[in-house]
Amino acid sequence: MPRRSEPTSPMAPPPARPVRSWVDAVFLDTWRPYAWIVGAIIALYGVTVTYPFVFDDIQLVADNFPLLSHPANLVKAFTLDVFWKTPGSYYRPLLTVSLMIDALLAGLHPGWYHAVNILLHAACAAAVFLLLLRLQCPRPLAFWLGMAFAVHPAMTQAVAWIAGRNDLLMTLFAALALLALLRYARDGGWKHLARCCALT
Repeated sequence: MPRRSEPTSPMAPPPARPVRSWVDAVFLDTWRPYAWIVGAIIALYGVTVTYPFVFDDIQLVADNFPLLSHPANLVKAFTLDVFWKTPGSYYRPLLTVSLMIDALLAGLHPGWYHAVNILLHAACAAAVFLLLLRLQCPRPLAFWLGMAFAVHPAMTQAVAWIAGRNDLLMTLFAALALLALLRYARDGGWKHLARCCALT
């Protein structure tokens, strides 16, 4: 009499979980890339909060503080140049508005203005990292490129010099506009296109 084969289990073994490297666990999981990028920026530029006003900072902030600290001058920020002159050759209304907000919140304490520059640079670096991900860049490469942007010496002037905030604002708005444009290209919807136009 032939032997009966043993019944096989209907439950298949679970698939093996992929092996995660320590690099993924420490640097690349979920929110960690953003934390590392922001932490590197704070470690590199945190000392700037002890710096005084220098060069154009004095003219932009200290000399114009009576104008910056008065909310009624908000409309003038869009009609005069950044040195509060007309006609002027350096029209940067968003830079002026950001300095007005700083003046209203912190007066003439230069550390506050420098801290805002650090936060803006951190937002720029995070936006660059996210933009690279949206462009289908591999996550490890996007992280290291974002980190390179965060700590590259070419950014020192924009971060450590209060008047260099203009470059930070331009970078942040450009990155956010591109993110909105990519969202529109993927999902459609006029709200994404409108957001892109508004940020541009």
